[in-house]
Amino acid sequence: MVIKITSTPPGKSPEKVREMWVGVVISGVFRASLDTPPPLSLDEMLQRPLPTPYYGIATKELMEQLHEQKPELRAWYDQNQPELLVQNKRMFIEATCAEVIGEAPE
Repeated sequence: MVIKITSTPPGKSPEKVREMWVGVVISGVFRASLDTPPPLSLDEMLQRPLPTPYYGIATKELMEQLHEQKPELRAWYDQNQPELLVQNKRMFIEATCAEVIGEAPE
């Protein structure tokens, strides 16, 4: 699935960083809900309740996509949350902050 971030997502990152997400197109996401809780999410790392519904993606794949689209956003994560690339984690984005714009190529 391919989504586009349409509004500033909530979170503990500085607002200017969260605002940079608007317009980012992310492929390879999956739809999830609290009925299928993830093993670890950005929200769990930030110790706040998971939103439902949400879209998830492997952080390594997401960071590769950010490098191409918004290198300054990727650089912020490299400097402030480098563990996202080291460990096998997933990032979750509230569905209210994004719209589905297509299906990922197979």
